[in-house]
Amino acid sequence: MARRKRYDDEINPLAALIIIIIGCIYFVWKHIIKPIIDWIIYVGNQIINWINQNTVIIIIVILFAIILLAIWIRKRQHEKKQRDFKKQYEEEQKDFERRKYIEEQTAKGLVKFSDRFGNEKWGSLEEIEQWKRRDEEEKKKESLLYKVSESIENFKPSRRYKNEFGYHTELQGWLKAHFPSAKVEIQTGASRPDIIIDHIAIEVKGPTDSQALNTLTTKCLKYSKYYTNIICVLFEPSFTDRNFQEIKEGIDRTFPNVSIIVKR
Repeated sequence: MARRKRYDDEINPLAALIIIIIGCIYFVWKHIIKPIIDWIIYVGNQIINWINQNTVIIIIVILFAIILLAIWIRKRQHEKKQRDFKKQYEEEQKDFERRKYIEEQTAKGLVKFSDRFGNEKWGSLEEIEQWKRRDEEEKKKESLLYKVSESIENFKPSRRYKNEFGYHTELQGWLKAHFPSAKVEIQTGASRPDIIIDHIAIEVKGPTDSQALNTLTTKCLKYSKYYTNIICVLFEPSFTDRNFQEIKEGIDRTFPNVSIIVKR
């Protein structure tokens, strides 16, 4: 008997919980969900009744909207055609004016010139030659070779060195500071340039006597196979001007991509 009572005590709370849950569900259904569903059905029926009563008016409104949409589309197409026609007319006018301008300039004996940026202008043959030279000079100044050469021209060693290595190291540090984005490397070995900066080989001599000067031709012959440009930098020259001119003229004639900078 006591055992059955203990079993009833355990099951009564569960039954009470189930009854509460069912009661909550019923309350929510009766007072919240069902009224909402009834309202939706009521509104739907009202709309359907209104549509049935006003079918003609609805059809008229839809047709009117379709007509307005068609008019708007036709208007946009017409505007697009007008824009395309205007654009084509303007291009034809520009082309006509350009051809007319070219004919006028040609009749005057002028020639067209285009610079490195694609800008065009007309001038005499003498002016064209001047503009070409000026444009080439400006283009050259924008090149890495020109900037490196100019930087070397401005370089002054802190002191005199007894051998080339001191000049190599100090010049390399100078170039690294002025061209941080470029690859500046110092090389070792008789068959390699002393300094490399991108596609430019830099050969350093110093102190530079006649014997050191005479080795430049061999260096240029080796390096020109692998590098686009070569710069020879001669520190503390002790050679004769005659010997230098002979070597320089031979290098200029044989290796047009080689430039020589003398640092006195």
